[in-house]
Amino acid sequence: MLSVAHDGPGSETAPLAHASSDTAGDEMAFAQLGTLELPEAQPASDVSTSGKLNHLARISANALRVEAMAIFGLSGKGWELLGSTPISPPIRAAEVGLGEVLRTGAVGSFTAGAAKWIVRPVVDGGNVEAALVYKAPPSPPFEPLLGDVDTSILIELRRSDEAGRLRSLEEDLWKSRTRYRELSEAAASGIAVVSTMGEIQEINHLAAVIIGMEPPEAIGRDFRDFIAPESLEQAMKEFGTRLAGDLKRRETEIKIVRPCGERRLVQICSSAILGDNGLEGVYFAARDITEERARDSQLRRAERLASIAPLLSGVCHELNNPLTSIKSFAELMLLDDRQPEDTEALEIIQREAARAARIVTDLRMVARQTQEESLNASVFDLNDLIREALQEVQNECTAAEITIQMELARGLPPSFGVKTQLERVVGQLLSNSIRAMREVEGPRRLKLRTATSDLGVEFTVADTGGGISPDHIDNIFDPFWTTRPTGEGTGLGLSLVHGIVSDHHGTIRVDGGWGSGAAFTVELPTAAAAPRPGREAQVQTPARKTLRILVVDDEGPIRFTLARYMERRGHTVMDAAEGEQALALLDEHLAHPFDVILADLRMPGLSAEELYARLRQRNEGLEDRLIFITGDAESPDAARLLEEAGVPVVLKPFELAEIAQIIETHAGMDG
Repeated sequence: MLSVAHDGPGSETAPLAHASSDTAGDEMAFAQLGTLELPEAQPASDVSTSGKLNHLARISANALRVEAMAIFGLSGKGWELLGSTPISPPIRAAEVGLGEVLRTGAVGSFTAGAAKWIVRPVVDGGNVEAALVYKAPPSPPFEPLLGDVDTSILIELRRSDEAGRLRSLEEDLWKSRTRYRELSEAAASGIAVVSTMGEIQEINHLAAVIIGMEPPEAIGRDFRDFIAPESLEQAMKEFGTRLAGDLKRRETEIKIVRPCGERRLVQICSSAILGDNGLEGVYFAARDITEERARDSQLRRAERLASIAPLLSGVCHELNNPLTSIKSFAELMLLDDRQPEDTEALEIIQREAARAARIVTDLRMVARQTQEESLNASVFDLNDLIREALQEVQNECTAAEITIQMELARGLPPSFGVKTQLERVVGQLLSNSIRAMREVEGPRRLKLRTATSDLGVEFTVADTGGGISPDHIDNIFDPFWTTRPTGEGTGLGLSLVHGIVSDHHGTIRVDGGWGSGAAFTVELPTAAAAPRPGREAQVQTPARKTLRILVVDDEGPIRFTLARYMERRGHTVMDAAEGEQALALLDEHLAHPFDVILADLRMPGLSAEELYARLRQRNEGLEDRLIFITGDAESPDAARLLEEAGVPVVLKPFELAEIAQIIETHAGMDG
């Protein structure tokens, strides 16, 4: 068989055109031509089709003992020259008469200059596939050689067509994969392809970000490595449904764990990938909805709180008045010498009243009806706060065999806030962790960590308890919601924690860790970023002098205890049950005006706002001697008045000693 090979030494033997024209010579030429076998198909980059056909034309011309030869082929554009020996001037398809050859399928000829040229169709399956054009030799070529040349041309054309088709398929495949990759990277979701064995085969950048890895690192990993234990059963059920042939697209939410240990909530949509051999894998589209769910939860919580806030505010106000009276009477009576059993009873009354007052304070804070976030705010060191809070539960941890691990970052910027409130946040989280670990067997570890954050600073309280059920995670910050038995808690703890953190312009997030322990992380702004509070009632020790005090409150027990206590301190006290009566007393005592006017914010008749306006109208500076007392400091009307007046405010229930010092300090500042 005639071959098409690279040019090189020995690729062309001695010209056969000089051989004898007898039969023996023809047979020898045929024999030599037959020794050149076609090589295996080569990549297109090795030898071009044009180069191969040029080489074939030279070998064929030599074998057929002709001076020149050209090979024409049919394409979509018509006849075109595929290869030739050197011919001058070149032969053009239009002058060869190839149309006639294609129509008749017979050998033709034409004359160019003084030379005669033969046009021979190359036929395959009854169809003309190419044309062999050669200068007519002195004697006709050996017919078997012509057939062999035809076959060689057809083989090379088939190879050329196949190579072209392969190149076209490769280009289409490359373009398709490029488009797929571009679409995948431009998608708003993380995209991954997982094999039937669970191996990640393809993953876009966003999906890699969701699981906390670079794409090359994720390829080949088992997708189950990233599923949180509490979501593994759900994820495998979804995966198994796809492997079972369910083609319906569906969405579900699962939790994943990044290599760094961080947990994220992810919404996934999966579908089966079908190929020629059936199921080939599973396609996943994922979206990180951690922050979105947190915002939704916060919005729902705010809506629930807004619905109960007015009720809680009213309840707190109504409870604060009798609690103030009970506490004040007990405190007043304890000032006198009594029998030991009476003293003990009064101390119990005072202690239990204080306990009830704390619950009311908790309710007020839940309803945002408190100004405590603006009282006693200061700069503090977060690490010191953590150490102090931990010291309070040290013995409890020792008794429960809990190991404490602390990772406190050095050089934290100072924080700003009400330290006592934030101590309560840390204390509540520590208390919850200790209680959770007491209910499980095995190693008990309490971990506290501080670090800088995008907001400023953050701290984490993590435990190895039973964690929080996924069914409960959305409710843990709701007021009055608890999993503890009836009578073992108010359900206000975490709601207060959330409220205090929010009041400090911070954030709190939780990793439920169902079955392995919970972790709460609180972020707080630094001192430079935190808003500063307004004026507050300061407790100081003033220079002692006799004061004239007017107490205005519709609650008789409160007026009574305040008057008796302040009189025992050497002051003169008068009282009024409502605003008009207070104004009348002011008129009666113009010669000896009052040094301090202590007035309740919510009274029947003349309102506190009207009382303040009437005091200003008198132009006697009496409004500067005013101190408000209230159990409702943040109702819209009260908040507006307090902001406008800028006078001290004392929250009920109060300690008599505390309010006495505030009164004396305020009078000393005015005097």
